[in-house]
Order: sequence, then C-alpha cells, then structure tokens
Amino acid sequence: MLIKMLYNSFKNHNWIEIGIEAIWVAIYLEYSHRALISPYPDVLSGLLHHINDLYMPLVFAVVGCYCIVIALFDIRFLHAQLIATAMAQFMFTLLLIDFIDFDLHMGTLSWTTGFLMVVSLRLYIEPVRSALMVKLISRVANDQWDRK
Repeated sequence: MLIKMLYNSFKNHNWIEIGIEAIWVAIYLEYSHRALISPYPDVLSGLLHHINDLYMPLVFAVVGCYCIVIALFDIRFLHAQLIATAMAQFMFTLLLIDFIDFDLHMGTLSWTTGFLMVVSLRLYIEPVRSALMVKLISRVANDQWDRK
C-alpha cells in the first residue's frame, strides 16, 4: 500500500503541489488577521469581502486535503480530478482577484499576488496539459508519428 502511494505521489505530483499550496494559503489567511480589508468602498470590494471571513482558511484547507488525497490514492472515478480542478480554480482565482483589488487600492504589488498568479496559471494549464499528454501517449503507443 505504501509503495503504491509513493508511486501515485510521483505520478500525481502536480496535485500534491496544488494541495500543499492551498494549505499554505489557508495558513496565511488564518494568521494574516484579515489584512485584506479594502479601505475604499467600491463594488468589487463589496463582493469580495467574504475572503476575510473566518471560514475561508477552512475551505482552502479542505480543498488542499482533497487534492492531496486524490493524488495519493489516484482517485479517478466520479470525476474526482475534474471536481478538484474546478474547486481549486475557483478558490485561487477568487483570492487572486481580491489581492489584485487590494494591491490596486494600496498602490503596491505584493509577492502573494505574484504567487497566486503563478498558481492560478498552473491550475488553468493543468487540464490542457493532461489532455495533450493523453493524446501524445496514445500516438506513441499506436506508433502514429506520420509527418504529413
């Protein structure tokens, strides 16, 4: 069982990385003491004020643990990876928008915004990359490397 989990961790390392990043964001949100309160009342700040609620670190921790579990046990039934992709994309994109809004109001660019941009970009590239890899592997397996 442990050897199978180790094999799955090498095969699904991207999901483990996304899970660790989500848990890191949960820890950051828990200990930042809701520092993202925008000083200017506008429509976007009104919509995104829930990022500073007490339950958001818990939601990020659950998403991170879910990503790690589907990676270690290689869960592929009931569209588990698609659900993980959708949850992580939604959560990280929402947080990125809130950080961009906060940075625009403060006139600075924080390193956390850059981190969230990289993570969000990875989350949007992951489904495309996995689909391309499946197509490439099927071509290699069927020996269809015709150059037309």
